Amino acid sequence: MIGRENIQTQLIRILTCILVVFVFNQPVSSAEQRLYFNQLSTKNGLSHNRVHAILQDSKGFIWVGTSDGLNRYDGINFKTFYKKDLNINSSFVVTLCEDNIGNIWIGTDNGVSVYDSKNDLFRHFNQVSSSGLMIHNKVPIIRKDEQGVIWMAVNNQGLFSYDPESKVLNNYFVENGVQRLPANITSFYFDNNNVCWLGLYTL
Repeated sequence: MIGRENIQTQLIRILTCILVVFVFNQPVSSAEQRLYFNQLSTKNGLSHNRVHAILQDSKGFIWVGTSDGLNRYDGINFKTFYKKDLNINSSFVVTLCEDNIGNIWIGTDNGVSVYDSKNDLFRHFNQVSSSGLMIHNKVPIIRKDEQGVIWMAVNNQGLFSYDPESKVLNNYFVENGVQRLPANITSFYFDNNNVCWLGLYTL
């Protein structure tokens, strides 16, 4: 004889199965199926069609780094900044990162520029590191960690970290001005244990 609890359990299982089948067999609405793509190029005001980095900042602006200029897009128009505006001897923008106070860090093929969002101006980041080096080579990656420290991989100059609070710039994998890594850093990542994983460009 089947107990009442067993019957209730079986009914719950059957109803759950029916509900799951019903939900997953619902047709996707036509609104969800439609995806719209707009192409933005030099025809719309972009400074160059070769794009290396895209960032949406905390104010909603889209920043686009290209082979010739940094572009800020407000959803309608582009405003372009070249090397004179960036206060650095390069318009070739490789990577972008926003820090905790809304400043935009701009990695170029010739060092780093920082957009001061409060004062609406760019400054060349020319601070000297703990090893006595300034960043002057190509900067392929800039990232921010959980503490708000800015990390920058620089070709032939190793890895840099900048603490905005202490304003200290540290340099890693460099000895007597020479990079000790077997190759340049192409990517890096901090895992949940705060261990840094590096990807290197090797042939």
